Amino acid sequence: EVAAEFSALPFDHILFTGSTTVGRHVMRAAADNLTPVTLELGGKSPVIVADDIDMDIAVERMIYGKCLNAGQICVAPDYVLVPRNKVDSFIQAYKNKFTRMYGKVSDNKDYGSVINQRQFDRIMHVLEDAKAKGATIISANDEAINTDKRKVPTQLIQNSSDDMLLLQEEIFGPLLPVIPYDNLEEA
Repeated sequence: EVAAEFSALPFDHILFTGSTTVGRHVMRAAADNLTPVTLELGGKSPVIVADDIDMDIAVERMIYGKCLNAGQICVAPDYVLVPRNKVDSFIQAYKNKFTRMYGKVSDNKDYGSVINQRQFDRIMHVLEDAKAKGATIISANDEAINTDKRKVPTQLIQNSSDDMLLLQEEIFGPLLPVIPYDNLEEA
């Protein structure tokens, strides 16, 4: 409600960064006053793991980007492309490093929670959609999702497909599709 009122005010210019859905509302509200708008909208930020990189280095960097604020930053990795023959080693390295860095996340004050119930429900809906359509879900530390605290260890997702919400929308949370590739051109 506050954001809707704010964006309806007759500013000289509005700069908005956030989701495409909210960006549409901001633009509609600004249009009533003919206020120019600059939109920086969320998207799909891929990471490509090269065939020749040290997997521990790749994973450590990936975890830093994906786990900062539980993946709720605009430049968080949205999905990762991994050489097909290294997918298993990527997942194992991710699990090992994640567990060393965070341990059990439900009681870890250094690991962020999903910001509010609406966003938590959205992320859980995306995860359930992926499961229902055949994805394999692997918790980064084998810990269950803490629904009371909205704490979600990174959920590594294999066997994703383009018909899943996971690959259609910006994730903006601790879900990470791991997508295999056979050559760099394909990635």
